[in-house]
Amino acid sequence: MTLNHPSTNVRMSPILTTMLRFCRDNILLVMTIISVILGVSLGFGLRPLNLSAETLQLINFPGEIFMQIKM
Repeated sequence: MTLNHPSTNVRMSPILTTMLRFCRDNILLVMTIISVILGVSLGFGLRPLNLSAETLQLINFPGEIFMQIKM
């Protein structure tokens, strides 16, 4: 794969090209993994804040809808 830029003509490494092709071919898998990592990070980050039950329910709501759709 070649990047066309007015001042340079840079070739990407074969490893990077393979990784980009994998990500493009498996975009749903990549986005799911990113979402899981983000959710776990957010969960551990918000835990010390001792949020109210209502706030936790509002945070939990989109995940519950997603799980109902997946099942």
